[in-house]
Amino acid sequence: MRNGKPYIYSISEIQDDPENGMFWFLFKTSSSDEGDLELITKSPAEVVPSNKQHLIFCKNTVYTKTKEFFEKRKFKLPKIELKKFTGDAKEYLSYWSQFRKIHEDISIPNEDKMQYLLQAVVAKTKAARVVENFSDTSENDPKAIAQLKERFGRDVLLVQIYVRDLLSMVMKNTASDGTKTDLPALYDEFEAKIRALERLGRAQEKYGDFLSPLLESCLSEEILVAWERSRNMKETSQVEDRFLEKIMNFLKQEVKGEEMVELARTGFFISCQSKKKGNGI
Repeated sequence: MRNGKPYIYSISEIQDDPENGMFWFLFKTSSSDEGDLELITKSPAEVVPSNKQHLIFCKNTVYTKTKEFFEKRKFKLPKIELKKFTGDAKEYLSYWSQFRKIHEDISIPNEDKMQYLLQAVVAKTKAARVVENFSDTSENDPKAIAQLKERFGRDVLLVQIYVRDLLSMVMKNTASDGTKTDLPALYDEFEAKIRALERLGRAQEKYGDFLSPLLESCLSEEILVAWERSRNMKETSQVEDRFLEKIMNFLKQEVKGEEMVELARTGFFISCQSKKKGNGI
């Protein structure tokens, strides 16, 4: 300590990135390898504890990042393209999961966020009309985001959309005239809908009793028989809970089984074809 302030024992520069206007430091206040890492402010004599984190200076603003952020990669990652939103409510969750990183980034000024938002909607679509109703000023960015959510991201609206999609799956299966069910495709589609509902706060405990019969009605007779057999083998005197989770786990195993059978058949066919060619047949 010097003059009541922590004394910096050593500073080591980890990486310099002048192109992006940033450089990173790792420093400690003692000679021990386990010494505390602290955040240095604009004045080198001022040291503020920052929970053993690395330091990042970016355009005269100080931020902290965890150690893992600074691990040097041995490969170059491709650029992530900004997902563009059309106004289709089915796409809202995936769109927002990406764009919210920009919206919640405190290092980006609101007027820049508004420009990113304008670039993240497809021109001449419903989403573009909503955003373009606001002038591109800093105070309008949160208003435009709120309006997009109100129009296309309301929980009630999205729940209805996903439930209707599940009902359409049932209707499609009813009209299939007994043709074989594409189980992997059915499982993947149903699981995606369930995950979307869970992200909206609709847990399986609340909707499981409603969704399970819908899923069963989409299954072929062969799969239903196997499912009932599996249930009977595991049945206990206790009341079954998490019924939807159980049937989804069963279908996951059936999908894995189908894929292994397909692999065995395909591999055998290729092997036979190779032998025929080798024998000149």
